[in-house]
Amino acid sequence: MLGQIVFDGETVSDGDRSWAVDPAKRNSGLVFQSYALWPHMSVRGNVEWPLKVMKMPKIERAARINEVLNLLEISQLADRVEMRTELMRLHRATGATTVYVTHDQIEAMTMATHVAVMNHGKVQQFGTPADLINAPETAFVATFVGTPPNNMIPVVKNGSGYKVGGRAMQLSPPSDDCLAMYRAEKISVSETESAVTLPMELVETSAIAGRTMVTGLRDGLRLTAIVDSTPPVRSGDTVQFSLPPEPDCWFSRTGERRLQGQADIGLSERGRSQADALRSVITGIGHCRAVSSDLRRVSETAQRIGAEKPRFTEDLREIDVGDWTGRPIDDIRAEDEAAYLGWRAGTFVPPGGEDWAPFADRVCAVIEDELRNSCQNLLVVCHGGVIRAILQRYLGLAPACVIPVAPASLSALRMGNGKLPRLELFNYLPDSLEFGAPD
Repeated sequence: MLGQIVFDGETVSDGDRSWAVDPAKRNSGLVFQSYALWPHMSVRGNVEWPLKVMKMPKIERAARINEVLNLLEISQLADRVEMRTELMRLHRATGATTVYVTHDQIEAMTMATHVAVMNHGKVQQFGTPADLINAPETAFVATFVGTPPNNMIPVVKNGSGYKVGGRAMQLSPPSDDCLAMYRAEKISVSETESAVTLPMELVETSAIAGRTMVTGLRDGLRLTAIVDSTPPVRSGDTVQFSLPPEPDCWFSRTGERRLQGQADIGLSERGRSQADALRSVITGIGHCRAVSSDLRRVSETAQRIGAEKPRFTEDLREIDVGDWTGRPIDDIRAEDEAAYLGWRAGTFVPPGGEDWAPFADRVCAVIEDELRNSCQNLLVVCHGGVIRAILQRYLGLAPACVIPVAPASLSALRMGNGKLPRLELFNYLPDSLEFGAPD
């Protein structure tokens, strides 16, 4: 899939069909990243040039040039930082949709309402600047956006446990070979070794916004911490980088999203944030009973959203994806797209996985058991696959027709009183909408 370029509903380039509208006929403009000017032309000449190319009449050109020069206040531009401010002002004044291409992440994060991060011609993530910082979808985004970049530590199987950065630690990763992401501000530094520390050679300390950024290096692994104070050590000394109990995010070795299935991993940082945001909504709605999956990422969600004394059950666990558990979604799709789409549709079972029909039966048995007892609002805290199973059973929606739900999103189904079940809310997030959540 090469994709299309569409301007205001009109396709101007179609890579899949290998055709494109001539750029001169697209009614669009181009500004170079370096704000390049024709050196042999005056400012007026530079502004006038594309209008001449369009064969605009001279009188109309003169009026448009004056309009643009007045709008830009071009004589007041002093340096590139002011240029950013001016471009933002111009964008707000015109209301035009602007595609801005840059290698400078500061420009991207300060100027854009939405950012597409690309690597080797592939869009790694598209979202608001806050989305990229708070919920990176790939390891590339996690280490490219933000200052300092997030720390990526390899986690591999070691007997009955795991090695984190080459040292045995107690963790529950989604697979036997993956990357754990830790934000610099979550790591502390000391001279004291413990079960959760990694010994590193101190490389550098530097001031950053009233705190200290500490960088350590060992066997090719580079870690950065942001701390309030540092121990009395010098460059070259060994210091201990202390990791929090859970990483902020998990990635595959290739840096891509994974199928979680029944992997018993903790809630991601993004999930924690969204669950906390949803708490007031759940409180406002109220509930008489709560039932939840017993897997950690969901049981923690139940606690964070304020579920009152939930009943935890393994029957609300996500569908077992067998050998696909912990594998990158993109790898599965590249290996066998038809198999992946069949799994999403409930017609294909991964090796060692669970059939869709028995999965849906166990899920809906829990719901029907709860509905036998009178309850105005039943709160069910569960996984995306469980929601698809409920929607299929009670509303007849095929699993392939239901998008993956975002972490800690809210869906509502009205049932009972002898009436047909009715979907009243789906994939609701208090702060935003999300249509591209992973399975």
